[in-house]
Amino acid sequence: EVISFRPPPSSFIPSTSNPKLPNLPESGSRTERICRTVHGPVQSRAGGKAYARRYAIWGRELETLEGIADLNAAQNIAGVDAAMAKVTWNENVVAVDEAGNIGFWHPGLLPLRPRDWDERLPYPGTGEAEWDGFLTVAQRPHVINPKLGYLHQWNNVPSKLWTSGDGPARERLNGPFHRGNYLKRAVAAAAKQGGGYEVTRNVDRIAGTTAQQRPLFTSRLKKAQKGATGQAKIVLDTIRSWDGSYSRTTPDGKTEPGLAAWDAFKKASIDVALGRFSTNSLNLLEGGRSTSHEFDATNLESYSLRVLSPKGYRVAAERAFRIAQKRFSSGDPQAWRSPRKMYQPTSQGAATFKPFPFFDRGTVQHVTELGP
Repeated sequence: EVISFRPPPSSFIPSTSNPKLPNLPESGSRTERICRTVHGPVQSRAGGKAYARRYAIWGRELETLEGIADLNAAQNIAGVDAAMAKVTWNENVVAVDEAGNIGFWHPGLLPLRPRDWDERLPYPGTGEAEWDGFLTVAQRPHVINPKLGYLHQWNNVPSKLWTSGDGPARERLNGPFHRGNYLKRAVAAAAKQGGGYEVTRNVDRIAGTTAQQRPLFTSRLKKAQKGATGQAKIVLDTIRSWDGSYSRTTPDGKTEPGLAAWDAFKKASIDVALGRFSTNSLNLLEGGRSTSHEFDATNLESYSLRVLSPKGYRVAAERAFRIAQKRFSSGDPQAWRSPRKMYQPTSQGAATFKPFPFFDRGTVQHVTELGP
């Protein structure tokens, strides 16, 4: 593809006294060459090869707008289901209607990838590793009125045995330590208590104020505590006595020692499990941490928590003690308290406002009870 354009003069500023546009001087032109293979635009080159990104909805983007318009106009779950059959893009959608029907959809054009190739790596572009079409609408992950009587979704995998491929949402690789598993526990417990407004509201509260991997780590933590001594025992006991809340603070706004101990422990776990690899190599695998999930675990933290033995946890705990001791200049866990995490808002028009407390799912809850 070759695109020619003429940028306007940067010094041109129209005035109110002369609203008519003057004749713009010729500013020249520039030709940009954008390489596109049969699979998509070239994003990188290395080793004499070009790497292109295939885009499933290329040329079919407008179908999503039609589906979204129908979604906004839907009067019931059946209407939502029909709307989701039209969209080509992929976002998790959960809906409920006034009759109490509930549904979940993982829609869009989802490719059938070749099974003989590792989908996490670039495919050869020579024809032997092509997609075999897309999942049909009926094959896409979805459910209406499940037997459980409830739904939970926090950007976890949409169905059993689902693979993440080369998708950008690498947080799905967290496996058993994915935050969705914590939400699953909370929702299941609420359903067991009979549901209702008060119980359901509490699910959102604890999900948005808890470092989700801490409760998911409890059974492994208990095993690690057995036989722990010295500095390792101090760290493990400090973590065990903490329920994962990062919103509960002292009168001066400091969090509990367990939070700092947990952060240090996760960091040390990576060092124990993967310390043989270079920092650059680990950075490629890390995946980062979303600013919407400040206390969530990264890919490497989840991997390390998953593969270490109880002995490995104790080694990590001993190293975590030194990390916390250096950070707070004290070996006393009661000194391991940090200020409550805050949002730092940007300016909104002409107004500004002060920082406000961080919550994992926003700062406002809206719970509505529907159904007969």
